[in-house]
Amino acid sequence: MSVKQAEDETGVVTTACGGLVPIRDALRMAETAHPVLAIFDHHGRPLHLGRAKRLASADQRLALIAASHGCTRPGCDACHALVHEGPGGWQTRVAPADAEYPGRTEWIPPPHIDPERTPRVNHRHHLGDLLAAALAHYRARRDTEMREHLRRWLREPAGDAAGGEVP
Repeated sequence: MSVKQAEDETGVVTTACGGLVPIRDALRMAETAHPVLAIFDHHGRPLHLGRAKRLASADQRLALIAASHGCTRPGCDACHALVHEGPGGWQTRVAPADAEYPGRTEWIPPPHIDPERTPRVNHRHHLGDLLAAALAHYRARRDTEMREHLRRWLREPAGDAAGGEVP
């Protein structure tokens, strides 16, 4: 949760296992939990994490959960083992600063799934992304309908629309 959410005691947060919990309930659950402070850079990436081990430590897993809000695989709300070397494996990378979602984990599908190998990100745990996409879709649809309405209105004289002439 963000500092503002904690201070305002409003909103919804994602738990480590992917569940959604109201802030008030999360704060109540945190009273008996072992507190962990995670600090991130301006792209939302955890700072000062070691990369000497192949498997993440408990602290690294907590930092990754806090940063990514859950699994980063597009559309996934669980864990899996799809990332591996070889022709059938997915690859992951951190999106560069000039990407649409800088600092987020991008998943690159194998060629047999997507020949263009277009990077994908998981928006499931980032409700702001989902809301922005829904609003953009709504606005585009509304604008298209408005243009079509104006096109019809400008093409049809007022008398023709009712089937008769205007006196």
